[in-house]
Amino acid sequence: MPECGKPWRRRLAWALVVTVCAAAAVAAEVYREVHTTRLVTETTVTDKLTGELRIMQLSDIHMRDDPAQLASIVTQVRDAGPHLIVIAGDTLNTRNETLDPLKELFSRLAELGIPMYAVLGNHDHWSRDLPQLVELYARHGIKLIDNEHEVITGEFGSFTLVGAGDAYTDHAHLDQALKGAPGGFRFLLTHSPEILPQLEKADIDYAVCGHTHGGQVAMPFIGAIYVPGQGLFPKYSRGRYQVGKAALYIDSGVGVTGMDLRFLVQSQIVLHVFHP
Repeated sequence: MPECGKPWRRRLAWALVVTVCAAAAVAAEVYREVHTTRLVTETTVTDKLTGELRIMQLSDIHMRDDPAQLASIVTQVRDAGPHLIVIAGDTLNTRNETLDPLKELFSRLAELGIPMYAVLGNHDHWSRDLPQLVELYARHGIKLIDNEHEVITGEFGSFTLVGAGDAYTDHAHLDQALKGAPGGFRFLLTHSPEILPQLEKADIDYAVCGHTHGGQVAMPFIGAIYVPGQGLFPKYSRGRYQVGKAALYIDSGVGVTGMDLRFLVQSQIVLHVFHP
C-alpha cells in the first residue's frame, strides 16, 4: 500500500517549485524593467505648427550608473531624430558618490548636436552636488530654463518652450515663466504634477513632467501603488491627462530612488511628436 501522506508531500514539492519559479520570473522582470530603457512615442495633432515637431523627454535619470543602459538611451535618442531634448529634473540623487555617469551621458548627447534644455527637480535642489550639475549642464550646452521661456523656430514653424521649475519644492512659477511669451504653440517643461493648480489656469497647449516614476511598482488593473505627494493609489501617476486646456504627459522616467525596483513600470524615455 502507498504510504499515507505521500500525495501531500508531492503537492507541497510542486507548490514550492512553482513558488520558486514565479519568484525567479518576477525577479528577472524587475531587473529587466530597471536596467532596460524603452522608447515610447506620444503623437499629437495641432493647428499651431506648420511642420512636424519632435521633442525627446528624459526624466528622473537619478544618476543612473549603468553604462550599457545609458549607451542605449543615447542610441535611441539619435535614431529618433528629435529637434530638441528636454530633461525634466531629478537628474541627481540627493546623495551621489560620483557624477561620472552624468559626464559620460551628457558628453555623448552633446555629440548628437541636438539643442538641449532642462529644469531642476526636488532631488536636484536637495543635493549638495547641485552646483556641479549646473556646471555640467553649461559645459555640455544644456540650457537651464527654470521659470523662463524661449521661442524656438525651425522647419516645424515656431513655438514657445516654457520651463517652470519644480512645484514639489515650490520652485515653479508659471506666471513668471510665461511673462512676455508670444501666442502660438506653447510647450511646458516642468518636474512634478504638483504644477496642476497653476497649469489649470494657464495658456499652455502641452506639458510634460516626471517625478512620479509611475509609482515604480504597479499592479494589474490597479496601477501605481504610491507616489510621493499623492500617497496611496495616486490619481496622477503616468501617462496622459487633460488639465485645463493643456494635455499633460507624466513620464515614469529612467532611474529609480530607493531600491533598484520597478514592476510593471519599465524605465523609459518619451518622444513627443506633433503633427500639423
